[in-house]
Amino acid sequence: MKASFRDWDGTWTADPNVITTSVVEYTNLQYELGYINKPLTQDDLFDLSFYEKARA
Repeated sequence: MKASFRDWDGTWTADPNVITTSVVEYTNLQYELGYINKPLTQDDLFDLSFYEKARA
């Protein structure tokens, strides 16, 4: 685990908007593969109201 943190080339962020598009795209793949019953939207997956309110 220590090596993973040391070698990781990502970034930390508190902004959930950074991942919403890729998560929705991933669920579309899950749907195409038959793992889930319907494609999911950003609204299905995320409640960003708390984050948006905190940014205001």
